[in-house]
Amino acid sequence: MSSIGSTAPGAPSPSPSVPTPPAATKKALSRRKRRHPLLRALRIGSGSLLLLVGFIAGLLPILQGWIFVLAGLSLLSTEVRLVRKGRIIALRRYRRWRRSRSRPGAMP
Repeated sequence: MSSIGSTAPGAPSPSPSVPTPPAATKKALSRRKRRHPLLRALRIGSGSLLLLVGFIAGLLPILQGWIFVLAGLSLLSTEVRLVRKGRIIALRRYRRWRRSRSRPGAMP
């Protein structure tokens, strides 16, 4: 009798196509708050609209487009992982720049 593929009678067969996540990932997924799909769609839609208005307003001399761009990115960073990572990278660079400016004798 071969031991490959044999399980005890009544035991669930292991599924090789679905890997089980590590324990740390399971904890992170259980702590993550689920948002209502309609609210998520509304937040993504309004963030995208503000971003679009910001880019268009950047071409006009009357409106300040960067305000709309920052507001749109702020809304999108709560829902879109790529925007969130970009925000984190930008904050790190800004803090590094501020530290370099505050040191005495630092060259511009």
